[in-house]
Amino acid sequence: MEVTRFVLRNGDVFESSRDPEMFDTYCYQKDGVERTCLLLSDQTELDFLMVMGVDMQLKYDCIELS
Repeated sequence: MEVTRFVLRNGDVFESSRDPEMFDTYCYQKDGVERTCLLLSDQTELDFLMVMGVDMQLKYDCIELS
């Protein structure tokens, strides 16, 4: 299982075994060591973070503020 580094536009880095082609990314690999992929839009960052939440078995509940 290959792990890829995903970089959000604010610089936060996450490692995941997810296929970068699932998202709008720009990827590069230095000396064949590890692949780094930049997430290129708000929507793809949201999609990636939601998938990461599922992978880590996190649950998102809507909270209604009164």
